Amino acid sequence: MTMNGLIKLISLLAFVIFTNNAFAHSGHAESVSFMAGILHPLTGWDHLLAILLVSFWSAFTLKRAWLGPILFMSGMGAGVILGLTHFSIKWFELGVAISIVGLGLLIYIHQKSHLSLALGLIGLFGFFHGYAHADALGGASNAMAPSISMDLLGLLIATAMLHGIGIVLGKRVHQFNQLAYKGVGISAVLVGLMMIFAP
Repeated sequence: MTMNGLIKLISLLAFVIFTNNAFAHSGHAESVSFMAGILHPLTGWDHLLAILLVSFWSAFTLKRAWLGPILFMSGMGAGVILGLTHFSIKWFELGVAISIVGLGLLIYIHQKSHLSLALGLIGLFGFFHGYAHADALGGASNAMAPSISMDLLGLLIATAMLHGIGIVLGKRVHQFNQLAYKGVGISAVLVGLMMIFAP
C-alpha cells in the first residue's frame, strides 16, 4: 500500500463516524492531578498503544527519532487545551480508533517518502488522544487551573517516558527482525479495526 492508499483508507474509515459510535478511550482517573496525568497513559491501553506505535515508527523511519513523539505530544497538548474549552467533537473516540489503524499502516508501509504527511498525521492522532483525555476529565473546567496544569504536565511526562521506552524497543526489534516490525503494524491495524467495528 502506498501513502496515497493510506490516505484513502483513513478517509474511508472517517466516514464510519456517521454510522458507528466507537468507544476507544479507556483507563481514566476521575481526579484532576499530577498523579492522574501520570497514570493516564499507563492505565489507558489505547493511549499506551498509540505511544508505542509512534515510537516504533519513529525509530524505524526517522534519523531524529524524537521528532515523531514531539509532534504527537504537541498535538496531544493542543487537544487537551481545546477539549477544556468545551469545543465539541462528538466523534473523537472514533478518531482515537482511526489513529491506531493509521499508525499501524504507517508502520506496515514503512515508506520514508511523504514524511511531512506522515508526521502531520501523527500530530493529528495525538490531538485526538489529547482531546479524549480532556473529555475524560469530565468536570475539569470546574477544577482549579493549577490542578489542570499539573494533570497535563503529568500526562506529558509519562508520555515522554513511554516514548523513550518505545524508541528503544523499536530499535531492538529493527535489529532483530524486520518481519516482526511488519507484524506490529498489521496487529495494530487489526486492533484499531476492532475498536471501530466491535459492538
